Amino acid sequence: MTPAPLPTAPLLVGVCIATFKRPEQLRLLLEDLANQQVGDMNVVIAIADNDPAASADATVAEIAEVHRFDVRYVHEPSAGVVHARNASVALVPEADWIAFIDDDERPIDTWLQRLINTGQQNNAEAVAGPVPERFEQDPPRWYTSAELHIAESFPTGSRVKRFGVGNLAVRADALAAVATDDGPFDLRFNTTGGEDVFLGFQLARAGYSMVWCDEAVATTLVPVERTELRWVLRRRFNAYRNYSRALRIAEDSQPWSELARSVARLLEASTRILMGALRQDKGAMVKGAYVGAGALGKFAGTLDRTSSSGWWD
Repeated sequence: MTPAPLPTAPLLVGVCIATFKRPEQLRLLLEDLANQQVGDMNVVIAIADNDPAASADATVAEIAEVHRFDVRYVHEPSAGVVHARNASVALVPEADWIAFIDDDERPIDTWLQRLINTGQQNNAEAVAGPVPERFEQDPPRWYTSAELHIAESFPTGSRVKRFGVGNLAVRADALAAVATDDGPFDLRFNTTGGEDVFLGFQLARAGYSMVWCDEAVATTLVPVERTELRWVLRRRFNAYRNYSRALRIAEDSQPWSELARSVARLLEASTRILMGALRQDKGAMVKGAYVGAGALGKFAGTLDRTSSSGWWD
């Protein structure tokens, strides 16, 4: 007689949130997480508060008493996103999977289940999803006509080489395999950002599979000030600077091919700006400046000229 298979324990998924001075947005996120359709998964929510004044403490304490899931909280006073992310991961040492979401995001009610199911169905160690924008108020016309910050989208199951940590799930054993004594996120990126890009490079170098789930949507809030041109261009510059810097450190060499591509992008940017000016099309000019800011960011990151500005800015 063939023995009956042993029962499989439900997966335990830790949802990690690094928060900084956003108690009301965090409240909305925790309410959304309470409505997640998770099947037979066990869920623990791990919150690391990086505000020196621990501004999320009261909000979390209030919600934790009535929340559907186990909510854990730690005050991480050491400034910087890496300290906060690593502190949140340390709250769930028993997890099978670790999911990450930012404190200004709002997931659909099947978000977590879709990420984990896609990872298991594709035998992948990491799964990323899209982060479309939701605006505090309608953005300027030039912002929409320039098609800025359109959320990435790929067919579900597609292999990806990089991701953001705002919508991500990683198998805990893979995360542990690339971690240092400080945690899975590298402290060299604590004040500049790019820790998520570098994590993706580390997982890829270790041979882990990373895929996309296009249905696991989590929207991000865009305040009015983040639709100002100066902020938009600075963000683009920083994003590409962080990408190139992470690539340089991961490969332990100068990625000269990135510089070559940057030259081509600068030429494209100049053409867009010129043609936009001739047509008096502000959207086209902004798009050119946006492309150029990314190209200049690649130069800065490749040459490792990093800024000391904080991730929370």
